[in-house]
Amino acid sequence: MKWAELVNILFTLGTMVVIYLIGLNFYNKKVGIYATVLFGATVPVLVYSHRVLIEPVLTFFIALTFLLLILDSPVMSGISLGIALMIKDQAYFLVPIIITYLLIEKNIRDGVKDFAKTIVPAIIIFSPWLYRIISEYGILHYFIWRSTYVGMTTKVQPASFYVMNLSSEIGILSILFLFLGIFSILVRRQRNDLIILLSFLIFFIPVSLFRVKAWYYMLPAFPFMALIAAIGLRDVGRIISKELSEKESDIIILFILTVTIFFPLKTGIMNLSYLKNLDLGADRAGEYLVQITDENDVVMVSWCSGYYDYYTHFKREPIGFPKTEKELLKIGPDFIVLDFNNPGMIDAPLAKEYAYKMVPGYEVLKVFKTDGNPIAILKKSSS
Repeated sequence: MKWAELVNILFTLGTMVVIYLIGLNFYNKKVGIYATVLFGATVPVLVYSHRVLIEPVLTFFIALTFLLLILDSPVMSGISLGIALMIKDQAYFLVPIIITYLLIEKNIRDGVKDFAKTIVPAIIIFSPWLYRIISEYGILHYFIWRSTYVGMTTKVQPASFYVMNLSSEIGILSILFLFLGIFSILVRRQRNDLIILLSFLIFFIPVSLFRVKAWYYMLPAFPFMALIAAIGLRDVGRIISKELSEKESDIIILFILTVTIFFPLKTGIMNLSYLKNLDLGADRAGEYLVQITDENDVVMVSWCSGYYDYYTHFKREPIGFPKTEKELLKIGPDFIVLDFNNPGMIDAPLAKEYAYKMVPGYEVLKVFKTDGNPIAILKKSSS
C-alpha cells in the first residue's frame, strides 16, 4: 500500500467521524450513525479512499468546515476553508454554503460578522498559494482548465449523468431513503433540514455541469447526500416505532440498514480489487513513458494513463485525442498512450477505434497488461 493511499484512508475515516458529529449536533445520535454508515458504504467512497486522489482529503476539509460552522466556530471554520481552497477549486462551493447557513441561522448583523470571521482567515491562508499557482501557470489555467478539464476529452457527458447512474454507486435502497429525506425536508421545511439540502444542491448541480464526469468530482457532495438519506431512514424508523417497541424498531432499522449497504459495499470491494490491478499497469506505463520521453516530445493520451507521472516529471500536460484521424496525423505526436482499461470511460471515439487497429505511422513500443484491456505505448515510425 502506498503511503498516499493510507493518508486517504485516514482522511476518509476522519470524514466519517465529522459526518457523525454533524448528524449528532444537527439532529441526534441515530441520524449521525445512519449518515456515517451510508456514507462509508457507497462505491465512490470505498474505491477512492484507497486511491491516490486529492478528493478524499478535500471531502474531509469540506465536511470539517461545515461542522465548525454549525458549532459556531467561524475562525476555525475559515482556517479549514482556506486549506480546502488550497486542495482543489471545488471548495469554492463552500462559500455559498456558508452564506446560506448564515442567512438561515443568523440575523443580518451577526451573519455579516461571522462571515467576516470565516472568510478573512480563509483568504489569509489561501492567497499566497493562489498567487503562486497563477504566477506559475496563469489565471486561465487555474479557473478554466482545473474546473472543466478542457482538452482531455472530446465528448460532453449529459448533466443527468450522475442522477442516471446513482443507483449503481449508492444502491437502490439508499436512493429510496434519499428521496424520502428530500420529501421530508420539503414538507417540514425545518431550518437544519433546508441547510443540508441546499448544501447538497450547491455541490451537486454545478459539478453535474462539468465537462468531464467522474464520481470523485462528486465525492464532496456525499456527506450531505448521506445526511439527507439518514433523515429518510430516521422517518422510516419513526413510522415503525408507532407500531412496535423502541427495541423492536431499532432491530428492524438495523436490518434495513444492513440490507441497504450490502450491495454497494460488495460492488465497492469488487471494484477496488479490479482498479488496484489497473493502477499497477498504469503506474508502470507512466514510469516507462517518463523514461523514454524528454521535454521536447509531444505525448497524446487516450484517457489519463501516465498523465500524472508525465506532468509531475516535465511540469506540462500531455494532449488529448482529437476527433478525427486527419487531425491526429496533422498534430503528429511523438508518442501515443492508448489506455483501454475502462473503455466505457474513454470519451475519444477515435481512441476507441484504435483499440482494434494500428495507428497509421506509429509502431507499438510496449504493451502493459492488466486484468482489463492493455495499455499500449506507441512511437512515431522513423520511416
